Order: sequence, then structure tokens, then C-alpha cells
Amino acid sequence: MRRVIAEAGWQGDAEAAVLGTSELVANALVHAGSLSRLQLSLSGSFLRVEVEDPSPATPAPRRPGLAATRGRGIAILEQLATSWGYQRRDDGKLVWFELEGAGARA
Repeated sequence: MRRVIAEAGWQGDAEAAVLGTSELVANALVHAGSLSRLQLSLSGSFLRVEVEDPSPATPAPRRPGLAATRGRGIAILEQLATSWGYQRRDDGKLVWFELEGAGARA
């Protein structure tokens, strides 16, 4: 992913992009238990990451206990992303986040 966004010329926080993407993909694997679709796109200075999966479960922040090993993904995403959300689909859902960077190089 770092290579893809660097080659696209996006000048933002690559580590935040990688961590946010890994959280969305992990959530899709845990909750849908199947393959998901990942899409990256650039619009001006924004990087948008989308993960689509067949699970109807909608994402929501949780308040896990200190010893919990799961349940922090959306809370992490809320701290990293400029914005995030989801869209229900007939065959599941699409969860997305955006990060603002300095834009793409010419």
C-alpha cells in the first residue's frame, strides 16, 4: 500500500493510511468471514480507502475493557481519519475513510 500511494503521488501520512486500511480489512475478515474488495482513490488532496464485504453488520465504535483484544478498530479509525462512514448495500456494506494530505504531485 505504501508503494501504491507513493507512486500515485499522494503526500500524506502513509502510516495512518496503512493502519486504517488494516483495521477495515481485519473488520471485514472478522465480521464477514469472507473475501472483501479494497479500493483506493485520490481526489485532490484526499486519499479514500473503501472496503466492501457481504456482512450486513454495521460498524460502530465500541468501548472494550482494558484486557480486551478486539473492538478498537473503529475508535482507531475515528482518531486517524479526516472522515469515515459506511453505506449499506443489497449484498452487504461498504466502509470507507478519507485522509487529507498535501495532494498529488504534478
